[in-house]
Amino acid sequence: MRYVMTCIIVLSLPAFAVDCNVGAEGMIGIGLSHWSGGGDIWFTSTLYSQEPVYQAGLGVRLWLTEMIGVHAGLEYSAYNYEYEILSYEPVPFPKYNYNSLLVPVDILYGISVGRNRMAIGAGFCICKQLSGTMYGTDAIPDSLLETTVGPELLLGYEIYSERIGIFPSFRYIYGINGLSERMIEAGDEVSNHYFLLGLGLFYRL
Repeated sequence: MRYVMTCIIVLSLPAFAVDCNVGAEGMIGIGLSHWSGGGDIWFTSTLYSQEPVYQAGLGVRLWLTEMIGVHAGLEYSAYNYEYEILSYEPVPFPKYNYNSLLVPVDILYGISVGRNRMAIGAGFCICKQLSGTMYGTDAIPDSLLETTVGPELLLGYEIYSERIGIFPSFRYIYGINGLSERMIEAGDEVSNHYFLLGLGLFYRL
């Protein structure tokens, strides 16, 4: 409930903004996932996944002052996981693919660079899994699709010409998406890290 209230507050902020930017942005990166446990079953204590991740959607960036702002978005994502057992030589493990809805919310600190602005942000990302497959083709039941929340860091750079601008950015997100705890053995743990490069096209209202 507190995340819903946070989103409502963010949506009401344009009335107080000195600078309001809306547009679309897309991101591509890599998802690093570690699956710890298994013991003698896996021959090693950890499975590893290093797979590409994608997301795209709408974004809004509000500057309440010249230095303090808020960035939020509504994005569709495709996150992939293909675990390997790193024993004497890599052994493939089942694949998992998720399509999700992401809601990132970040508090920004702005640094003016001439007519442009660097943005440093920190906040959280809400991830609601919409659908998924496992073992390549089998659908993951809706009962095993989850909503997760994790911390997010953002570094971006606003470049404007009149009212049209681009926003190259980097994001790090921890702990969202991935396998439900009900899909792994008791005592096992899965941790997920995401590193993404993005580019947005924004219009200054």
